[in-house]
Amino acid sequence: MVFARWGGGLGGAGLLSTVLLSACAQTMPNTCDPASVAPAAALRVIVQFREPVAGDAPLTLRQLQTLSQGCVWPVSSVSPRLHVYRFSGVADAAQLRQRLLAWPLVQDVVPDHRASSHVDR
Repeated sequence: MVFARWGGGLGGAGLLSTVLLSACAQTMPNTCDPASVAPAAALRVIVQFREPVAGDAPLTLRQLQTLSQGCVWPVSSVSPRLHVYRFSGVADAAQLRQRLLAWPLVQDVVPDHRASSHVDR
């Protein structure tokens, strides 16, 4: 054990801190570069919130990323409660929906079907 070499100077608190940090590191999603472009295969969904939120705020994006267990990119804001995002790292829209609905602030999550038939000019 690593702590044995320190002569127990940190005691149980040192071990507890190490265990907690290890647990946090295992549950945190991969770091995603918000400046990068979302992959073409990323799921595009509409997220409806129960109250107005800043859809591209770092705290909002961090929570969505943590829940989705993938990467998230804001696409657009339809209204203060309705935002469009792209998610990568999750191949199943139903699974993504279930994960995001775990956040009490999220009211609904639906695939953005219009995106697949829309062609940018």
